[in-house]
Amino acid sequence: MSSVFKSLSLLVGQKALLAICLLAFLSRLLFCLVLYPVYFIHYSSVGDTYFLDTYREIAIQLLAGNGYRIAPTLPPVLNRPPGYAVLLTLISPASPRAEIFLFIGNAILGALAACATYRLTLKLCGERKNALLAAAAIAIFPFLIWESKVSVPENLLVVLLPLSIYYALDFWDENPKGYRALIAGCLS
Repeated sequence: MSSVFKSLSLLVGQKALLAICLLAFLSRLLFCLVLYPVYFIHYSSVGDTYFLDTYREIAIQLLAGNGYRIAPTLPPVLNRPPGYAVLLTLISPASPRAEIFLFIGNAILGALAACATYRLTLKLCGERKNALLAAAAIAIFPFLIWESKVSVPENLLVVLLPLSIYYALDFWDENPKGYRALIAGCLS
């Protein structure tokens, strides 16, 4: 728990990291709300919406009490990881079909990914300059900004992967404590 408070104090105490996290959040949100509707074809007009809407449909069925399935009449979905659909359910309790909740949730995940990458790079390299550069690279990486428009689990993966590596390294570097191993295992 102390590492969570340490992360928050680093975020508040360092203006550059705060600016990078804000850049990650705003770049994703502005892309979803301003640039994508004007300059790009909406993905549902392409025709291949099964994969892109699957997680949103699962979130709708979870909220309706029908379980982890795409439609009430279909069997439960066994080939989609549950983490992202449950996250969609948590961030959009009013209506998972409202895209603004998806955009804001993915923009927050982008800011968290920059912060998690900063922490991992700082632990691996030990230099703040390298950690800020890695966080900035994640913040402005075009593919991750593009992925913030659709409901795919890569947005959550980009946050959880550096966190799991960070906690695994933290587990091995310091005195072994059970809760750190549990956190690293759960995130992996």
